[in-house]
Amino acid sequence: MIQQNIRQIYNAIELNRFSAALEECNSLLSKNKNSSIIKALKSYVLISMKKREEAETLADQVLNSKPNELKPDVINALSLVYRNLGQNFKLEKLYSKASELYPKIENYAVEWFMSCARSFDLNNQSKAAYKHSKDHKEKSLSLTLARKLCDKASESNWIETRAESQYDAIIKLLESNSGQYKIVAENPDLRVSHLKALKSANQHEKLFKQSLEYMEISNNWDEYLLGISVLSLDGINKSSLEEKTRHFEKLFIKWSDDPIRKRNASLAKLEILAQNKCKNSEIIVNQIWEYFDNFSTKPICFSDLSCYLQLFLAKGKVFNVWDDSSASIFSNLEKMIWLTADIAIFNGYNFIVETDLEKFEFITKTAFNIDQSLVNKDYISDIIILAFFYAIKHTQLAQTQNNTKEIHSIYYNLLSLIEAEIEKNSSYYQFKFLAIRIYLYLGAYNRALELYSLLSIKNIQNDSLGFWILGQGVNIGNYQEDLDQQYNAIQTYESNKIDTPSMVSLAYEHSSYDKVVEFVELNDQISHSLEGANILNQAMQVEILTHENPEELVQVLSDSNLSDSTSLEPDFFASLHDNRDLTTGTNLKKIL
Repeated sequence: MIQQNIRQIYNAIELNRFSAALEECNSLLSKNKNSSIIKALKSYVLISMKKREEAETLADQVLNSKPNELKPDVINALSLVYRNLGQNFKLEKLYSKASELYPKIENYAVEWFMSCARSFDLNNQSKAAYKHSKDHKEKSLSLTLARKLCDKASESNWIETRAESQYDAIIKLLESNSGQYKIVAENPDLRVSHLKALKSANQHEKLFKQSLEYMEISNNWDEYLLGISVLSLDGINKSSLEEKTRHFEKLFIKWSDDPIRKRNASLAKLEILAQNKCKNSEIIVNQIWEYFDNFSTKPICFSDLSCYLQLFLAKGKVFNVWDDSSASIFSNLEKMIWLTADIAIFNGYNFIVETDLEKFEFITKTAFNIDQSLVNKDYISDIIILAFFYAIKHTQLAQTQNNTKEIHSIYYNLLSLIEAEIEKNSSYYQFKFLAIRIYLYLGAYNRALELYSLLSIKNIQNDSLGFWILGQGVNIGNYQEDLDQQYNAIQTYESNKIDTPSMVSLAYEHSSYDKVVEFVELNDQISHSLEGANILNQAMQVEILTHENPEELVQVLSDSNLSDSTSLEPDFFASLHDNRDLTTGTNLKKIL
């Protein structure tokens, strides 16, 4: 029974119904107070609802619990929490424990290694790589190389200059040499690095004063963010916080009249509210509208404000600030109105807005009336794809009423519009994603396959594309076309397996440690891809189905050196990763 209830929590999380998920977690915890998996899931729900402190407290309880309570599903849930919190040192602790508890699950050793790499912890990085090579001898090439490089770096005292004492060394150098300081002050990238070093070294007062000095001579948004971040750092007392806040506010009000600094100054006021966790809705509303008064006709308006709106709106604030109908002439404001509605609904608040079909009609009309010479073509495409999504959301109501005729009518009309947009803006791959899903739903496999062949793995990871379309051709008898695409996908997996370890080596050679993280993670995903294993199985099935003598092919496979037990071993299944990212493209699983 408890497993069924836990499944309900997963389903609610998948649908972004976090209030319902939290209610279910609390109900189960009242009966199972010591359940680690329920606590871990509740922690993830809390972080999704922006309740960071509660989420961290609960996650830490689970992390510090008895080792036998850290099951794989608990570990996966905690990893999501700590990634969202940005606490890499706790991820390192989590995966260190996981790799000790489950030495046969290769992914835990790799994740331990990667978390150490992110924090330049070369000693533990080397230990993680050694454990991986010891437990997984047949798959340890890239991490064996990494371990040797970590050992070499530690022996040469590189860790002293690059990791533990790097920030103090940078700051000391700048303060003792006026020539070096002048060079930094004239370079925006070096100024940002200087402020980051002060923040990492917890030198709050120096960070505050230095950021003010840099802001006076430049208009770099990264410098604004680092300076304002001092308001949320640990150790700052209330009086000092209020004094610094007043100083920033006075400065940004002065710069609001400067045409060059106006945009950053307006956003900086919102950043102050965010860092101080402002709860005064009136102040928040006035500040948002001040930005709209100045920038609502600019394409950058929505992208600038989206993160702040989500931060404030997710807490149930500012839902009723969009009543001014005269503001609806701005397409980006309309886009934000409906984003606001979705966020409100997901958080359990009532929000009366137009129907999805009315949204579709209005946004489409607005998009085609925008002067295209004033904005880039992807901006128009963003608005149009939003309209298409609202039309598809409208079909959900038709589905509940079993109105097949209306559903097909909407989809056929949408396809004509989407094809026109693909012709006008062929580089905007979201249109192709959407068309593929609708064509497959309507049974037009050949056109879906044609659009699929035009997409690159650079647009979206191979696992997601493969999940959508590979294997669909068998259902309608298009065996050869489907088999060709499956072999192309398999070739992509194999070529990446071969190339990635050498790229890890090259990245270390050129000190591109951020790329090392990417390459090792990519290699791990490709080597243990659940979708990759499925595609291989699908290709073998199609080969058997299309072979002139299927029994002969089965006999050949039986007599070969291929292992017939690998796929039946529990460890084999445990090592596979579901790498699909259905949010990267058009996540319409519950619609199409």
